[in-house]
Amino acid sequence: MRPIGFIDDNPLMKGRYLNGYPVLGNLADLANVVIDGQARGVVIASGKIPIGKVQDAQRVCQSRGAWMRVFTVDFRAFGGKTTGAA
Repeated sequence: MRPIGFIDDNPLMKGRYLNGYPVLGNLADLANVVIDGQARGVVIASGKIPIGKVQDAQRVCQSRGAWMRVFTVDFRAFGGKTTGAA
């Protein structure tokens, strides 16, 4: 898996770079990114995205033959305590 960029619904982010990768557009642009062959899959790694938008992205991926994975990150230590340093 090699990242090619980000999708972000904030219109001010399009064309900017995050961690060295371009913001390719918003969810409406996702179909073009996938259909143009730029992406074979989509990784969603934010818990802030509403479930409706995740489902929309999944429909786009399925219709274009691309895969989609959703990851969640939990920074709580086992036992419910948080740690100070990683």
